[in-house]
Amino acid sequence: MAAFISRIAVYFSEMFPIIKNGFASIIIFFSFMLMCQLQSNSGIKWYPAEWFGPVSILLLLILTRLFDELKDEGVEAEYFPNRPLVTGRVKYDDIRILALIIIWLLTFINLGRGIATSGFLFMIIMLFLSWQWWLFPNKVQPSITLLFLTHQTLVPAMGAYMYTVFLYVSGDNPNIVYAAVLCVIFWFPMMAWEFGRKIRSADMEDEYPTYSKKWGITKASLIPVLAILATAIGFAATGYFIGLSLFFVIFNFAAAIICIIPILRFVKKPVAKNNYVKQAVETYIFLYQISIFVEAGRRFL
Repeated sequence: MAAFISRIAVYFSEMFPIIKNGFASIIIFFSFMLMCQLQSNSGIKWYPAEWFGPVSILLLLILTRLFDELKDEGVEAEYFPNRPLVTGRVKYDDIRILALIIIWLLTFINLGRGIATSGFLFMIIMLFLSWQWWLFPNKVQPSITLLFLTHQTLVPAMGAYMYTVFLYVSGDNPNIVYAAVLCVIFWFPMMAWEFGRKIRSADMEDEYPTYSKKWGITKASLIPVLAILATAIGFAATGYFIGLSLFFVIFNFAAAIICIIPILRFVKKPVAKNNYVKQAVETYIFLYQISIFVEAGRRFL
């Protein structure tokens, strides 16, 4: 047991820093929850019963990472020879055991929670479908486009889960249209991030499949640009319909423009030192989440 814990600690240290991802899980969950509350008539409240929501998001992110490891077994050595699973510092059996433990924990803390249990079951089914290549591994695995389409569906499923948590703790009546809009808006930045992390300058390309290699730097980089703009427009439209402040709208557009500039600079001069696509997307994600907390604080006060 001590050896297993030691190996898992190595894995988390190198592949999934718990503190960083735990903080990200909290921010993701509560920014979504606050957008639900900003539309609700019940106002901004803290619900002690919602603790299982951010915990579930963190566990889901870990499980997603573990499933990716299991899918890539036997493949990672070609692209990432120094990773702990490739070097043997962590065993694939460790990953399987940890995945089973997390599935059990996720199920345990989400059972008996009304509509949130239904949201959890939907989310976990989407995760398993993604893990199993949507039952078409021979078609999905060779195509980076199909990989994107089949894997990114987990993000709106996670949004749907968070909305059911909101309904469970608040007792509000469901607003399907608003929930769908929120899931899409929160999906766009993650779409941008997925592209951003697989865009490279020509001199940095290798055998690893990237969107820049598949579609070219310009086309691949324009996806994060359009996704960021779509997020800002989505928040502006949502803010208009639910009565959010002009500051919220202007801040999101300003943040979008600021974060798009380095991406366009990379498109204009696609060299390695200009490739801040992923960092620009992460900055925008952080800024739009901050704007939600500020808007909620303004409404609360």
